[in-house]
Amino acid sequence: MEETIIHIGWAKTASTTLHGSLFENHSQLHNIGLPGDERLEFVEELVKLSQRDSSRYDDSLLKSMVSEMKEQSSGRKLVLGHDFFSYHNATDKRIIAERLRSVFGPSKVVATIRNQYDIIKSYYNGLGRGEFTLLFPNGDFSFDDWMAFSMQKKRQDTYFLSCLHYAETLKVYADVFGRDSIKILQFENMVDDLPSYSNELAEFIGIDLQETFSLMSGEHRNKSHTEASFYAQKKIGAFFDNVPMLKSLLTKLDFLQGRGLVTGLVGKFNLAPQQDYAKWNGVIEDMYSAGNQELIHFFKLDLHSKYPILAR
Repeated sequence: MEETIIHIGWAKTASTTLHGSLFENHSQLHNIGLPGDERLEFVEELVKLSQRDSSRYDDSLLKSMVSEMKEQSSGRKLVLGHDFFSYHNATDKRIIAERLRSVFGPSKVVATIRNQYDIIKSYYNGLGRGEFTLLFPNGDFSFDDWMAFSMQKKRQDTYFLSCLHYAETLKVYADVFGRDSIKILQFENMVDDLPSYSNELAEFIGIDLQETFSLMSGEHRNKSHTEASFYAQKKIGAFFDNVPMLKSLLTKLDFLQGRGLVTGLVGKFNLAPQQDYAKWNGVIEDMYSAGNQELIHFFKLDLHSKYPILAR
């Protein structure tokens, strides 16, 4: 029986691309994570695995589902991945790792990470800013506002910034699954040298390199919002909300493409408000430098130069 590949994908590390382009389509893999609607019951069990208190947790149904999936995999390797395993609202990371080990047995763990400067900026421009829009629909929150909100003491252990201490989580998985069963892949290396990134991934999980690189060379999925795209969508959305007939027509004529055009114009002419992301670099360095040093020493990792480290 082939061992399972467990993917710990932090948000904004190309995890959607890995699952949608590679894991879902490779002939030697059977993707069961970052789910489709047809696996809703399975997803619900994963939520319980990552969030339910031990006093009420029961993995019998999940084990039964996994056993059936392995039988139907036709010798392909199962690949499981979800943000639940690294996200800030998940339960204790060791409990999650131990539960995964109990359900799936010995497995290989692929972890995708990204330097904290860029991942925080990317998260803010997408999910983070969207969360603020839901909480405060009439406001337009700057990066300063969002960081100040996130840094409040009562949120430091429960919001997005808290899950970016990569070493804390990965050392737990190394303890549960074994250090040799962990492969850390850096988003920056995928951008800089996709062939080497693909080769490193394919060799670790034991799949065909040529097919891996071919699938990874496709279009990047779930692209991050930029300041221009967020500004354009907000302004365009507000305008079209006041003109229902035009909004309906544009939706039928592929409204998303129109948004892309306007976003490009917003970016070209610098119409979006400019933000000073760099002013927070010192805070980010203070928060994550020590943990990044742990990654280097504990995993013998050649960490990309973009990662915050106070003394290299």
